[in-house]
Amino acid sequence: MQNHLNSEGYDTDKGTSSYLDYYSSYFQQFINKDICLFELGIKRGGSLLMWRDYFKKGKIVGLDIEPVDLKQNADRVFIYQGLQQDQKILDKIRMETAEEGFDIIIDDASHIGELSRLSFWYLFDNHLKPGGIYVVEDWRTGYWDKWPDGHKYNMNRIDLFKGLRDSLDNMLNRVTTNTDSGKNKVIVRKVIRRIRDLLSQKRLKSHDYGMVGFIKQLIDELGMDMITSPDRGSKVPFRRNKFQKMEIFPGLVFIVKSQNGNIHRFSRK
Repeated sequence: MQNHLNSEGYDTDKGTSSYLDYYSSYFQQFINKDICLFELGIKRGGSLLMWRDYFKKGKIVGLDIEPVDLKQNADRVFIYQGLQQDQKILDKIRMETAEEGFDIIIDDASHIGELSRLSFWYLFDNHLKPGGIYVVEDWRTGYWDKWPDGHKYNMNRIDLFKGLRDSLDNMLNRVTTNTDSGKNKVIVRKVIRRIRDLLSQKRLKSHDYGMVGFIKQLIDELGMDMITSPDRGSKVPFRRNKFQKMEIFPGLVFIVKSQNGNIHRFSRK
């Protein structure tokens, strides 16, 4: 049984990058388990067959905006047609294929920030098991100026106060290393540090278009316990982070759901 994913012989482009190395690292723990994997955006369906053969006991579910016909034996594979942000189809898929929730969800669909954000939070909160893994693919489309919600990265950002901050740093260094230990030295150092601190209270320049912006929003979830802390003056109820961890790689983001996260149970009628 293979421990490393291999896309050879499958109609998928996931093997053209280092994606499979990252997937193998995260997914080996599930190889011999009865897991349920849900992939959004499956193109011609080749990746579903790759997942099926990798997870020998797994149920593999796919969703695409276009109709997909594998035209071959697709045991343990289920395919649906619909929009990734359509909550009704997402509920239907969960109810028919994964009553206990999904162990793994992969978003390889639109690569549009707003659509990926909508499907992420709905699936993550309602249909991903505690301890489950959510993967977002191809987040770097946000740097493509010809992508629907992308934008070219500005490499020439002007910092008007950089020269002044550098001068203050030099002054502070000279005052600090001066052998004079008098009272005036302490006062001058405090004044310089205060001015330097004020000049540092600024928002760092950041690219936040499309998928790049969506991924940067997800980082806020890692700080939610601080954001909602009453000690920090929060006006909203305190809650802990929903993420156990989040790792960002070139083109891929892996998010592990906290073990104490809630998931709604669906019942068949």
